[in-house]
Amino acid sequence: MIKRFTLMLFAFLQAVFLLAQSNQQLHHLASYATGGSEAAETVAFDPGTNRVFFTSAGPNTLSVLDLSNPATPTLIQTIDLSPYGAGPNSVAAGNGVVAVAVAADPKTGPGQCAVFYPGWRVFSTNSCRRQSRYVGVFAG
Repeated sequence: MIKRFTLMLFAFLQAVFLLAQSNQQLHHLASYATGGSEAAETVAFDPGTNRVFFTSAGPNTLSVLDLSNPATPTLIQTIDLSPYGAGPNSVAAGNGVVAVAVAADPKTGPGQCAVFYPGWRVFSTNSCRRQSRYVGVFAG
């Protein structure tokens, strides 16, 4: 009896989950032209500031977009990452703080992790593993 009830409950929950999933639809709202084939490799969104941060390896930059009005993304600033290394590998954002892992030149050396405060001032730089692919921001 318990086994049958458990199976029925599982089947019911699975059906509810599938119905909830089928009602969702995505609609294209806006696009932003990055201007290059090596742009927007890694992207992070900070919901507290409504900003999108994306890295571009070719020009070695971090770009900041304002998404206060999601229908019209607006470029706020582009930050040169060449003082920190040869090219960005990862970006993370939260609570107005942005961290970028930047590869060394040569790539076999340790990279740098640059942390930016609001206003895009550099808060700190730290050595990180070579070719670091993941960086995070504690949003607590």
